Amino acid sequence: MSDISCMSFNLLSYDTHKSGFEPPADRFPYVLATIDKYAPDLLGVQEACEKDSGGDSVFDWYGEMIAAMDERGYAFSSLKSHGEAFEREKQNIGCGLIIFYKKDRFTLNDSGLYQFPHDKVRFYHWVKLTDEKYGRSVLFTNTHFSINQKVVDARVSVAGNAFRTVEAVRLINFWAENCPPDTALFATGDYNSIPSADPQVVLRSKQFQPSNLVAKEWDDCGSMYSSRQFYTLDFCYVNPEATDIDAYRVIRDTFPSDADCKLAGYPSDHRAIMTYATYKTELPEIEV
Repeated sequence: MSDISCMSFNLLSYDTHKSGFEPPADRFPYVLATIDKYAPDLLGVQEACEKDSGGDSVFDWYGEMIAAMDERGYAFSSLKSHGEAFEREKQNIGCGLIIFYKKDRFTLNDSGLYQFPHDKVRFYHWVKLTDEKYGRSVLFTNTHFSINQKVVDARVSVAGNAFRTVEAVRLINFWAENCPPDTALFATGDYNSIPSADPQVVLRSKQFQPSNLVAKEWDDCGSMYSSRQFYTLDFCYVNPEATDIDAYRVIRDTFPSDADCKLAGYPSDHRAIMTYATYKTELPEIEV
């Protein structure tokens, strides 16, 4: 059995009924059922913001998620916790980042955020935790990289990768500065770039790797539905020097639904991903 588990989940904040998905209020129970079933110790969500969901209705992902997760025993940290993007968080999917962690297990030591310089609604958000169950330090970051909306399939083309590569450089530098070899890293996010794209090449290093590449067991399937197929855009980066990655799972659960749309019963256009890890007992020496 693994020591710690981490989920990354892009919630799809807005109503995409025309694209085949149910409205947010109808999908919200599917999201909670997914979280309940897999019960992650750590959870990074993207697109948890208020957004026009069609007609006169507005679904408040931010408020609903925080209330529901509090009932389930999770504390949270968000952009709004730091007084940033208060109004933007209600309107732009790039601001809807929330980190959840189990109240009875983790102590919050520090937290913060960084706004990417070229995009005022894109951030990475971070917390430093102590896992009281094992006495280990954890750095948990969560992000939602930019996308060039002018390109039809910007996620898999070179267009827009320049922005995302800048974001990747800034993020990996933060990891290197704040994640010594004995610290467990879980860096969740919708990175809006496929594994072969420049941003992912930048993020992969000797010290940091996406959990799907270093897991002992893994699911070989995409995480985001677009253009009638699934792409791998969601990742959880880890520090293999501090943890063994036991398994990487792409959650493909769907739910019974009578909705008249092509993708009824899907929680989101993204599948949640799970990373299961075990803390290493023999840690590398830290240079002083």
